[in-house]
Amino acid sequence: MDAFYASATLLSHPDLVGTPVIIGGGNRGVVLSATYEARRFGVASAMPMSRARRLCPQAVVLAPEHELYSRI
Repeated sequence: MDAFYASATLLSHPDLVGTPVIIGGGNRGVVLSATYEARRFGVASAMPMSRARRLCPQAVVLAPEHELYSRI
């Protein structure tokens, strides 16, 4: 379930499939979800975004799409 938001968001961004993606907010926020590619670098849900960006600087960070999650 930890990767649900990331997997759902990738439906809107198929060009990012297979790349590290973090779903969350700004530098002071927390990771809502991360793809398995980002998890390989140690990124986990509820981790501070600043730490996640240090662990996986090449990751694409996307804002949550709550309306999409509700539809799914």
